[in-house]
Amino acid sequence: MTFLPISSKLNITIHILLFAILSCSNSALVAKQRFALVIGNAAYSKSLSGNLFGPLNNPLNDAKDITEMLQQYGFTVKLVTNATKLQMDNAINQFIQNLQQHRGVGLFYYSGHGVQVQNINYLIPINQAFRDTSDIKYHAVNAQWLLDKMEGASAQVNIMILDACREPLPFVMSTAAAKSNNFGQVGLAKMGAKGVIIGYATTPGMTASDGTGRNGLYTQHLLNSMNRGDLAIEQVLKQAGAAVAKVTHYKQVPWVSSALFGNFCFGQCGQLRQSAEVLQLLPKCQKHLKANRLTRGRGGNALACYQQVLNQEPTNIHGLSGFKKIEARYLELIKRALDRGQKSKAKQYLANLQMVHSELQKRTEKAHLPPPSPPSIPIIPQPIPSPSRPSPQDNSGLLQQCQKHLNAHRLVTGEGGTAFACYKEVLKNDPTNTEALVGLKKIEARYVTWLKRALAREQVQQAKAYLDRLRTVNPASLALPPLEAQLKRMEEAAAQLLQTCQAHLKANRLTTGKKGTAFACYQQILSKDKTHPEALAGLREIEARYTRWFKRALDRKQHHHAKQYLERLRQVNPKSPTLPELEARLGIK
Repeated sequence: MTFLPISSKLNITIHILLFAILSCSNSALVAKQRFALVIGNAAYSKSLSGNLFGPLNNPLNDAKDITEMLQQYGFTVKLVTNATKLQMDNAINQFIQNLQQHRGVGLFYYSGHGVQVQNINYLIPINQAFRDTSDIKYHAVNAQWLLDKMEGASAQVNIMILDACREPLPFVMSTAAAKSNNFGQVGLAKMGAKGVIIGYATTPGMTASDGTGRNGLYTQHLLNSMNRGDLAIEQVLKQAGAAVAKVTHYKQVPWVSSALFGNFCFGQCGQLRQSAEVLQLLPKCQKHLKANRLTRGRGGNALACYQQVLNQEPTNIHGLSGFKKIEARYLELIKRALDRGQKSKAKQYLANLQMVHSELQKRTEKAHLPPPSPPSIPIIPQPIPSPSRPSPQDNSGLLQQCQKHLNAHRLVTGEGGTAFACYKEVLKNDPTNTEALVGLKKIEARYVTWLKRALAREQVQQAKAYLDRLRTVNPASLALPPLEAQLKRMEEAAAQLLQTCQAHLKANRLTTGKKGTAFACYQQILSKDKTHPEALAGLREIEARYTRWFKRALDRKQHHHAKQYLERLRQVNPKSPTLPELEARLGIK
């Protein structure tokens, strides 16, 4: 992989302008008012009287793939490829008019040559010879000018994406430029406007990679992050940036500067794009909830229904909020039972509430989400203990409670208390209490056993969780160093496997290939970690790629190839929501 200083695929810069805070749930308004201008310039020619900028490989693919992605999210997209200065100016002016009229969401994307001259970034059109800095300053598009026009349009959300890799300016500087210390610096200069978030493909003033696959390196990972739909723009930038830093071994480190006032997601915030099966399940879950079939019922119940939703999509926001709604319903039932003096019913509802909350804890932990806050149960509080030192009899009762937590595996987390906190409380009263010290050793030994088991099964995320809890119990544990070293080796092996998967994906070895396939590789990762985000994104990219190839083959009347792509799409995801449409286009009933 070659890293170049200024020009070829200018780093990705995302500018978000929020003059009015946009709610993530206000998707209907945004969907009608999303406009994008996408420009991809690749057909540069060095034969134009010593032109400094030669042809590029990726911009047309970048522009087309970004266009398809944006259209899926309801953007009205104007795609311009291999544009001259006049064509770029005209397209920009029309884009700004749309923003001024509708004031919804505007997105500008550019892929092509770009340079910094005297702390100003310029986008390079085609069919123009650029021999020195004066040519660039007067015949290229000033990116800060475009940013200022977007800010002045007063749209709800403005996004600017500039993707280009840099190379030095190997020409004679003009007299004015020669007097400036800011001439010809490597990388892009910082840009800004009021209320914006700016994401650079690399730290300003440094270099970025052009990429070796279908897309530029940053756009490749940006597409993966955008594909989820549930992430806020900050998370999209961070996820794409982290992936770039990792694959380049931190030779290219993206950078973000934020003055963002609200939230924007390409899809629905916190909600992955839903499968057809989940869309059918959610109304059924709501019916069970309305009918108070919470955890039991002849025709099914809300808890089981939302569990099915989360089995399909572990981070589905409706599934997770469904658990909270069940909890809220049980709280109402507990209060009503207590008001009527029905203590046995209240206890039954309380047991069901605790079961639901325990299941919600497991689901959020599995999905690597923050733990849910415990419900405020309307039970008469226990008397506040006296601050005086407890007697041995008091410690005896407390130790029995600690043992119950230990037997129930409530070690450092759990509803109603934990063994770790309980034994710590005993040791506050009696620092030399043998049973409490032995109890802590038992907790430590249990986490060591579970951690070794997770490592043996190559369950990296589970092993990390156990390792963190072992550190909580005993940061000086002798078992920590060798287990940490083993986990580190496993993480490095997992990273190498992911790089292999990405290499297959870049080479279009999707489901067939002598050296292995991306599909089999990602499946291998998911067999160990079903929620691995990069592996899931890889499978979605394979699915999207076969969909694009199918449509292209059908447009070219290559029905045999179209059938092949359809079969491979079924192999990758037999439940793909695009299958019925593609089968219909091919005439398959």
